[in-house]
Amino acid sequence: MTLQTKKIMTKLRLINWHYFNNVTINFKNTNLFSGDNGAGKSTILDAMQLILTTNSRRFNLAANTDSKRNLKNYVRGKTGEEGNEFIRKGAVISYVALEIYEEAKQRYFILGVKIDSPDLESVPKKKWFCEEGRLEQLSFITDNKPSRDEQFKNNGKKISFMQTTQAKDRFKARLGHLQDNFFELLSRSLAFKPMKDVKSFVSQFILPERNVDIAALRENIRNLKEMQLVVEEVKKQVDDLKNIQDKYNDIMHFDYQILVIEILIKLAEQEAKDDEITDKTKTIKLEEQNIAQYSGQSKALKDDINTLNERYTDILSAIKSGETAQMIATIKADISNKKKDKELLSEKVKKLKTQLNRISAASRFVFELTQNDCGNIVVLDNDTADTQHRNNIVIELESAFEEAKKKIQEKLTETNVMLKDVNEKLETLSKEIGDLERNKITYDRNITALRDLIESEFSARGISSDVHILADLLEISDTKWQNAIEGYLNTQKFYIIVEPQYYDIAAEVYDRNKSRIHTAAIVNTAKLDTKIVHADTSLASVVKSENIYARAYVNYLLGRVTMCESVSQLKEHSIAITKGCMLYQGNALRKIDPKTYYMPYIGKYALAQQLKIKKEEHAKLLVKKKELDGQKVRYDTVQASINNCNFEILKDVVGSPVDLKKVNDDLEKLKKDLKEAENDPTYLKLQMDAETIKNQLDEKSEELKGFDKKILNGEFVIKSLNDQIRTRMEEKAILSSEIEKLCNGKESARAEANKKFEDHKKTKTAGTIYNNYQPRKAVLLNQKTDAIGKLSALQTKYKDGEFGTGINMMPDYTEEYNNLTRHDLISYEDKLRTIRENCETEFKESFLAKMRENIEKAKTLFKELNKTLKPIYYGNDSYRFDWAPDKKKKRLYDMITSEVNIGGFNLFSTQFDEEYHDEMDELFSKLTVSDENGDDVINEYTDYRSYLDYDIDIVSKDGKTQKFSKIYREKSGGETQTPYYVAIAASFVQLYSIGETIRVIMLDEAFDKMDEERIASMLTFFKAQDLQVILAAPTSRLELIGEHADNIIMIFKDDEHNSIAEEFSYDEI
Repeated sequence: MTLQTKKIMTKLRLINWHYFNNVTINFKNTNLFSGDNGAGKSTILDAMQLILTTNSRRFNLAANTDSKRNLKNYVRGKTGEEGNEFIRKGAVISYVALEIYEEAKQRYFILGVKIDSPDLESVPKKKWFCEEGRLEQLSFITDNKPSRDEQFKNNGKKISFMQTTQAKDRFKARLGHLQDNFFELLSRSLAFKPMKDVKSFVSQFILPERNVDIAALRENIRNLKEMQLVVEEVKKQVDDLKNIQDKYNDIMHFDYQILVIEILIKLAEQEAKDDEITDKTKTIKLEEQNIAQYSGQSKALKDDINTLNERYTDILSAIKSGETAQMIATIKADISNKKKDKELLSEKVKKLKTQLNRISAASRFVFELTQNDCGNIVVLDNDTADTQHRNNIVIELESAFEEAKKKIQEKLTETNVMLKDVNEKLETLSKEIGDLERNKITYDRNITALRDLIESEFSARGISSDVHILADLLEISDTKWQNAIEGYLNTQKFYIIVEPQYYDIAAEVYDRNKSRIHTAAIVNTAKLDTKIVHADTSLASVVKSENIYARAYVNYLLGRVTMCESVSQLKEHSIAITKGCMLYQGNALRKIDPKTYYMPYIGKYALAQQLKIKKEEHAKLLVKKKELDGQKVRYDTVQASINNCNFEILKDVVGSPVDLKKVNDDLEKLKKDLKEAENDPTYLKLQMDAETIKNQLDEKSEELKGFDKKILNGEFVIKSLNDQIRTRMEEKAILSSEIEKLCNGKESARAEANKKFEDHKKTKTAGTIYNNYQPRKAVLLNQKTDAIGKLSALQTKYKDGEFGTGINMMPDYTEEYNNLTRHDLISYEDKLRTIRENCETEFKESFLAKMRENIEKAKTLFKELNKTLKPIYYGNDSYRFDWAPDKKKKRLYDMITSEVNIGGFNLFSTQFDEEYHDEMDELFSKLTVSDENGDDVINEYTDYRSYLDYDIDIVSKDGKTQKFSKIYREKSGGETQTPYYVAIAASFVQLYSIGETIRVIMLDEAFDKMDEERIASMLTFFKAQDLQVILAAPTSRLELIGEHADNIIMIFKDDEHNSIAEEFSYDEI
């Protein structure tokens, strides 16, 4: 190789350095320090290292790994002896100086340090100097003592000192503008000991330590984990509250089922009453049959009576055979006929009066409906009006009643429609109230269906991200603007919010289901500016959100809407609104439809407000239902009253009063004529005979009365049963009232009870149904009691029962659930998102990027080193370094060097998280470990060198390659050391290739396992690289190494702790 000019160390001056009081040591090309252990040869190398690196914190550990060498011990000469710890007492001044020759300029310069140690307690103070010339020109000694600052001169000129930082830069420049890693390399070469594996060698010698400061990252990870724990705790609280709510819902479900059963039982009781009525009706029919039997017996007796009557008739015939008798008979026959006519007409008059009473009762309803007062009804109840007039009145009444019947049917139909609508609304409201009491706001089906589908998709993909409805994420700080905000947002408050990285997935779900879901909307949160600032006068200023995306969207929608106190101010702005919901937009003023803000959805109190509103609506509807029920009953009564009037009967009997009056007049005249005829004497005799037979007839008649009495008794039983039937009907009415009270607008419970009852009626009696459901009701009551106990247990467990226990305390738990889900959890998740972003940035910039950079630098260094090693042959072999990811950390290595680590990426994105989730967890765990081994673990996982494995390829001149790791155990110690020393030399050669530099290589305890031949080859190799070699070895290695050294410096130490250095040639030894 062509040799370049270099800078050569020529001399070393030590004054008060360890056991050396005042020595000057000369250097040649290859220099060997030798002597017994403890003589001080390694301290000379430390002195040289001090000057070359300006670093006193890393003295050589090769000679004694347990030593605690420091500057103070060197300056004062530490002995370690009890009572005589240091050989130098009081104030001590030390000098260490190197003389260096520049071949190119053929001149010398000196680098050195003056060290002041005024007392045992003080830290020694270093003062550095760089002077032109040779060592003998400097006045190190004045009056047989080390020179003080003012005495220290160069050819009579006072020497200027430098601080360490300035000295380092100045010395580095004079040494040949060396790279910074020279200082590290020199220190490591001094401390080098051949190692058992290449990785240790590379980590401790070839690759520099590059610390990655992860303090901020660790703090961010800790904050992340702490916030994750907080979120998990809040989610656990939410889960606990949901369990409480679910248990409360169970109780409400039990109440509902109990209510259904109570209604069903009442229905069964009603049916039982109907059954009883049916049974009594059957009994009545039986009694009627008995009466018919008694009537038959009565008929037989009447036949006997008829026989007597025939005899009686014969006598009467005799009486009748006279002229008087015939006249009497004629008169009586006429009277009899007239009486029959009277009886028939009386019945008609009764029917007339019945119909007239019914018509009169219904006439007030007819008047209300037709304005016909029906005042001429009274005419029909007397015998003064003629038949034609009476018929005209009936025709008029019938027409009025038909009109009334039509109108009442119309009103009934209208009432039934209204009642059906009210019942449906009541059922819907009951369900919504139940949902609200269970802490569930009712949204449009399309919105909730889409939200549920997106949540299901996220869950299927293992995505842990919430899907929110915008309204659930918002709070209004000034409720006076609630209506304006609700009205302006309108349906936009129901838009769905997902995290930006999951928008595309949510959109895919919507597209797949667009045939059955419509009008719902998903916000593209990726397009939102989360840093936008709204004006203090904008509608957005009174809307708060802990969710960054909800806040950004609200700022986007409401940030341009100005709040105004009066309508007159609106026109001053492009978009403005008042509290009264007057909106100015597009140069037009309009009032927002109250329907858009009547029902509040925004804010943690929206649920309570909705519950209050819906309960008020429910109460109003109940009042309306009661009114409609009453109206229906009244209309049913009116209709029944009108339908009860039979005009066909009325037409038939309308003339009966007139006819009855005429018959009565005829009877009076006939009775008068009969009385006159009966006063004839012959007629009286026949009358007496007839009396005898009449007595017999009376006896028979008494017997007939017995049967009549039985018939009467039967009729009494029938009447009693009819009374009982009426009582049961009344009881049924009471049960109906009780059912109405139980339902109280809960139409779904009524409908379910009716359905169950109708199903059971097909196979069971009412009594069986009643008896079957009483135990079921008892079971449900027990289950409810058990659920109440479990509810209390859950409530007691939650925050140690802070909110109390029992059903009555549920509003507090509902409010707590709302606060957590609509505010606290969202706030913590937003903070978690921010911390994640900070952690992501810190992890990427402070760890992944720097680790990747360090790994890339290592690869570059190896490439450069291999480039340097390539033309260098040691014997027949050359060497090159090989590297690959550490097998144990392969996945971590892949994550650090992943392509997404080059540009922008989202650490917690689905792709990155899915690919490296376990690795991130492992790394986060390692980087935040805090046990007794924590520092070692952190050092390992922040050391880029630990992520690589290394080997050395041994390449022979014929091209054959062997792996050093494979032949290590097969070779002798000296052979296994060779690649290491070649690599060290190559590292220095690489450093010194930039121009005229020093070309020193310093090795302590050198070649300890090599034989003479290998040592000779190695030193020849060093010489071929034009290196100035400084070696230190014990006397036991002197013969092997000394023969190949240009200069041997023997170090001796006497019993008084004085060390001296004497130079020899190998022949002299």
